[in-house]
Amino acid sequence: IAELARRINPRLVDKVIVAPKCDGSDTSHDSQFEVPILRVQTSAVLGAMERMKLPVRLLRIVLYAFSVAHELKKRNVAHQRLVIHVHGTLLGALVTVILPTFRIGCPVVIMQHSGNPFKLSKRSAILTALAFVLFRLRRPASLLVLDDGIGAKEFIRILARHGIDGHIVNHGIDCSNPGRTDAHSSHDFTVISTSRLIPLKRVDLAIEAFLRFCSGSVDDRVRMVVVGDGPERCRLQEICASSPHGGKVRFVGDVNHEETLNLIRGSDALLATSMHSNLNISVQEAMCEGKTVLTFDNGEMGRIITHGASGILIRPGDIDEMARCIESVYASPHMRSAIGEAASIRIRETRAWC
Repeated sequence: IAELARRINPRLVDKVIVAPKCDGSDTSHDSQFEVPILRVQTSAVLGAMERMKLPVRLLRIVLYAFSVAHELKKRNVAHQRLVIHVHGTLLGALVTVILPTFRIGCPVVIMQHSGNPFKLSKRSAILTALAFVLFRLRRPASLLVLDDGIGAKEFIRILARHGIDGHIVNHGIDCSNPGRTDAHSSHDFTVISTSRLIPLKRVDLAIEAFLRFCSGSVDDRVRMVVVGDGPERCRLQEICASSPHGGKVRFVGDVNHEETLNLIRGSDALLATSMHSNLNISVQEAMCEGKTVLTFDNGEMGRIITHGASGILIRPGDIDEMARCIESVYASPHMRSAIGEAASIRIRETRAWC
């Protein structure tokens, strides 16, 4: 976030992150950020509505936008030289429109986290369409589109047709100090998954591929580490419980970014099995750290991975092929080393900010 702020305006000196404060918010890591975090209280009514299973997503975004504007007004920012950087197209559009009603006229820069949100899901398409309706009332100063492999250039063209200044940005991969911390014995072979445990990410396919690999391996020192949490966790643990090799899969839950990096550094290969796109930050960080990435070939993965040279590309959904590829990288430390070195160079040359 700090690096992106410098790119938006290098003359910015003070930075503050504004984030929602609601029931269940994990604020334990707030103090670890180099930028101070200001938590804005959300409506207690929304919490009650959520507990009653009522749809509140759109209402939450609207009320949060007003809460942010009210907080900024309290802090008397109207006459300060300020840039507001908002994550999320609809939230950004709401903030852009609402700020003038609080007599705050500073520019708003929006970050869109998926390349083309019209292609992400039906709900995403509807919310993005609402944002474009608001853009007719007031346009942001700029809209940054995170390149996740799904139509970023196409979305930039859509923005241009609506007179909005759009720019594509890469994930903020810090290649300045890659580590080589081992989280396991040098004789172990460990694969890792770092995706959220939600249906979209299809971590079940990564686990199934690993278990099939184990069925053909006599080595008891192979392991899989699953980082992250989500609604799929119980189902994934049931998959492991039903397999004679399920004990080799370890679920570590949500961990902070530094611990995730340490787990990546202690692994031999990363499995990426989203059926949507795998051009995410954890895949690129693993490549930067010199790890072999085995990924479904979707979301324009070929732009950063040359099959067999800087990673392994697999037909989407083909867990038999993924199991065979795991076996190949397991059997050849030399292959892992060569692919990892090429992957690290590729990320440093084409995706890193440093």
